Amino acid sequence: MGLACAVGAAFLLAWFGLRGTFFDLLAFQPDQALSRPWTFLTYPVASLGNGGELIGVVFLIWWLWGIGSVVESEMSSQRYAVFLAAITVLSAVCSFVGSFFAPGGYLVGAWVPAVAVTVLWGTRYPHSTVRFMMVIPIQAMWVAWLSVAILFFGTNNVVMALFSVIPMGLAYLFAANRLPVPYSKPFGASRKPSKLQLRQEREYYEEVKRRERQREERERLRQLFERSLIDDPDDKGGKKD
Repeated sequence: MGLACAVGAAFLLAWFGLRGTFFDLLAFQPDQALSRPWTFLTYPVASLGNGGELIGVVFLIWWLWGIGSVVESEMSSQRYAVFLAAITVLSAVCSFVGSFFAPGGYLVGAWVPAVAVTVLWGTRYPHSTVRFMMVIPIQAMWVAWLSVAILFFGTNNVVMALFSVIPMGLAYLFAANRLPVPYSKPFGASRKPSKLQLRQEREYYEEVKRRERQREERERLRQLFERSLIDDPDDKGGKKD
């Protein structure tokens, strides 16, 4: 949600006249990367502020919010933030190395981390479906492949295209638990539960105990009722002695 809001805010500010700040200062340009090292991390929120890009920005925000939330709920917010930062920097490093073989080009916008998140989602939930153009159902694994293909063919040249998909391959290996850092293992030592988690756990067990008491009370009443039928003097022949 934070990344999605940052992308939207950067686009609006760039459109309202701060284009120089939100492109020249934040976009990753390989020939200036060493003099602007912060751009290895800031280019996802860089924006040209072009009105023609509005639909793409809205779709990007919707995708990050929807698919990103699914991935984040499995990874935890901490691991998700670390992954986004790592894949952002790694993609910039690959672009920087690739620029030695094919000069030119730059990175701007959150499409690269969005594709990486899609790869995670498609790898972890391959048979989940979304509706392409709101009509055609398509499985997550094919959405992931399609997003990588769009990233590849949307790059300026073949050399840079090859470097652009290297991080996506690592994202796939990470999601498939084929890297030394497991996808599902939490960072660091086991953390103490938060106050909210403790309260929710306490409320859960209190609810379990309440329902158990209700069952016991119903069982007691049922047994009393059955005994009352057995002891009823009218029970035999329907007449009193």
